[in-house]
Parts: sequence; C-alpha cells; structure tokens
Amino acid sequence: MDEGVQQCTLVVVGRCQQTRKLFGVTFKLQGFSHWVSEWAFPIEENVDRKRERYVEGSVQGSFELVSGYPGCPHCKNPSIFQCANGHIACWDGHTLFVACPWCGSSGKLTEKIESMSKSSDA
Repeated sequence: MDEGVQQCTLVVVGRCQQTRKLFGVTFKLQGFSHWVSEWAFPIEENVDRKRERYVEGSVQGSFELVSGYPGCPHCKNPSIFQCANGHIACWDGHTLFVACPWCGSSGKLTEKIESMSKSSDA
C-alpha cells in the first residue's frame, strides 16, 4: 500500500432484526466513494457510541458487502438494509417487506444504500 495514501475506515452501527441487539459494520474506502465491508461485530448496548466515534457526520457513496462478509454477528443474516429514517439493520437478503428494529417503520425495500449518517446509530 502506498504510504502517502491514508486508509479511510468507518464503522456503522446496526441493529439485528431478530434479537434487536447492536452490531457494528466496518467499511473501508476503495476508490472514489466506494465503501466495502468484510466484517461485522457485536456491540454492547451500554457502549458510549459517541466516544467510540461510530459514524460521525454523513458519508455518501456506494456500499458493498463482499463475499467474505460474515453476516450479522447475532443471527447471521448476510446483508443489511437502511430504513426510511436512516437506521441500519441486518437483512436476510430475500424478504422485500421489512420492519426496522430501531423505529418500527416498515415498508418495501426499493433502493440501494447511497449514504449513511449519524442517524444510523441514533
């Protein structure tokens, strides 16, 4: 890796659809505005997410979970979705009508995630 290039990584906080427990998803910037994730990990409910700096501000771009992505650390769902209010949750990759475990909003999945913001971990 070129030492002049800074590695840019972010952690987004999600919630498991089945257990409602928190988890983090790490994304690394690969190219211009293309974020790739290979890892997810459990987060304790009482962790100070502001102190840990899980997603500060808004991040734009495309988001991809690569084939080695382990899935939700609580239920092994292989993907994620973002609700209309900006919250991130695990997803089975097939069901098109989902309910958000953060806010309870429900609806049909229609778009790819193009931005993530601090509302994702609210």
